[in-house]
Amino acid sequence: MSGGDHIHSGTVVGKLEGERDITLGFVDLLRDDFVEKDRSRGIYFTQDWVSLPGVLPVASGGIHVWHMPALTEIFGDDSGRDLAREGNEIICEASKWSPKLTICELLCTTANFWSRLQPHLIEFLHQSPIGMLHKRSYRKCTNTFENTIDAFCHFGYQDRPTTPTIVVIMC
Repeated sequence: MSGGDHIHSGTVVGKLEGERDITLGFVDLLRDDFVEKDRSRGIYFTQDWVSLPGVLPVASGGIHVWHMPALTEIFGDDSGRDLAREGNEIICEASKWSPKLTICELLCTTANFWSRLQPHLIEFLHQSPIGMLHKRSYRKCTNTFENTIDAFCHFGYQDRPTTPTIVVIMC
C-alpha cells in the first residue's frame, strides 16, 4: 500500500456489499497507525504501520444518494466535528479574530462611529489582501460617508449603496 492515496474498499451497502464488521476492520487497516488483532473484523494479526501515511478508503460500487445516510452512519462518525450541531458556534468563534468583523462592529456603533471608524478602516484597507490602497486613494479617505463607501466600492463591492448599508453577522 506504500504510495497509494485511495483505494476502492467496497461498502456495507450497495453493489460491493460486504459484512459490516469485516469492512470496518479493513477500513481501520487503511487509516490507523496501529490495529489490534480481531478475527471477527477480519484482522488476523496485529498491524503496526509505523506512521506509514494512511490510505483513504473510497466507498464505491453502485453508491447513490439513498445510500449516503447509511454510509455516513457507518463510516462518517469519527472525523471532524458535528457541523449540523456545532457549525454556527465554530463560525462565530472563528469570526471573533476577524479584522473584517471588527470593521462591521465599528460600522454598527452609534453617533461617533465615523470618527472611530476612519483609522481602522484605512488601516484595514491599506493592509487588505483584496487590494492595496495607493497613497492617492489612502489620502482620499475622510470621515464622510461618501468617501468611505467609495473606498468599499473600490475593493470589489459592485453595487454602490445609495443609503448606509450595514452587514451584521449574528453570533
